[in-house]
Amino acid sequence: MTRGRATIGVDIGGTKTLLALFDEKFRLLDHIKERTPAREKFEEFLLSSAAKLARRAEREARELVGVGVGCAGTVDLRGELTASPNVPFLAGYPLRSKLAKAAGAGVTLGNDAQLGLYGEHRLGAAVGLRHVIGAFLGTGVGGALIVDGELYRGAGGAAGELGHFLVSPLGRLAGSERKATLDDLVSRPGIAGEAAAIASRREAPGLERLA
Repeated sequence: MTRGRATIGVDIGGTKTLLALFDEKFRLLDHIKERTPAREKFEEFLLSSAAKLARRAEREARELVGVGVGCAGTVDLRGELTASPNVPFLAGYPLRSKLAKAAGAGVTLGNDAQLGLYGEHRLGAAVGLRHVIGAFLGTGVGGALIVDGELYRGAGGAAGELGHFLVSPLGRLAGSERKATLDDLVSRPGIAGEAAAIASRREAPGLERLA
């Protein structure tokens, strides 16, 4: 006899990968978090972690009803990851089928910013709002839209994406095929690179000491 249901949430970003097990009321039961591994170690970490959380649910007699995955990158309307600038080796990787086998449950895959805003709209800061713009700052800059109370993904699945908007046509090229995008300027690597340049020019003595 089951004690209830459980779900697994997975967040894959350029800096960290987090897997969490929740009960039917979205209370956290367990989690596994690590710096996003390199290509050769990524699959082992991801699948073994999903299997571990699935076993935890089984030990507690909870029915694992699904796995939700938010990944940095472009997810098309079929639910396939077509591009991931911050985790480039994931483009074309069969995330859904691999995770479904490891966890023994169905998998839903989406863009991390879109799913983050969806979660806020259903359970968090944006509950009850009809129109919402979400901006997420991290390894890159992610964006998403709620329009008329529904997640709006656009024709190609990337509506609301902020990171690759062109800010200056004369900027440097870093992590994008376009020069000086918002990603290049205000993401974590962009800010760190600018801080290093300022410190090297001795324009920020305090920052130079800290670094």
